[in-house]
Amino acid sequence: MVAEADMAETGMAYDINSGNFNRFKGDAKIFAHFFLQPIQDDAESSVAGRPIFKDEEFIRIIVPGDKKNIVVRPAMKMDKERFAQQYAKFKNNDEQSATGTHLEKWAGVTRAQVEELKHFGVRTVEQLALIDDTNAQKFMGIMMLRNRARDYVEAAKGEAPTVALRAELAERDNKIEALQKAIEEMRSMLEAQKED
Repeated sequence: MVAEADMAETGMAYDINSGNFNRFKGDAKIFAHFFLQPIQDDAESSVAGRPIFKDEEFIRIIVPGDKKNIVVRPAMKMDKERFAQQYAKFKNNDEQSATGTHLEKWAGVTRAQVEELKHFGVRTVEQLALIDDTNAQKFMGIMMLRNRARDYVEAAKGEAPTVALRAELAERDNKIEALQKAIEEMRSMLEAQKED
């Protein structure tokens, strides 16, 4: 069994529900983006007598709110496993946007704040809510904005059952309406047969 101190050092956490170790528990805070970068192939360039480039997979890892903590490097196997969802989107040529409520869609920020936060790698309300105190101290007024984001995320969690119930009720109402239509059509057909 891994000691708790060792887990903290490695970023691992034990998930009681699944009984598994979550090696990358803090990744919800991270924005990872895969992209192709042309790299000169020196061996082939010397053979061809001209520069030959090959596309290599790179990754950009950003800790939202910390513009000094941006990593750009060739993507490793571990990155592809760690950020499997983003990597799958990259391979399928899908947009690798951050998952969550995009700041542009949230009424809690101004357009200027959205642009400033994007500069620091914060693209969603959830990322804003997860900015730690150390990084939040770098922004003027971010603590209040972060707290509003946290309140919004918590309120949305509380609303989730209500939203799901509304969807179920709407589906039920549609089924009832379809059944009523079918009954009316059958009634009309029966009346038409009686008249014949």
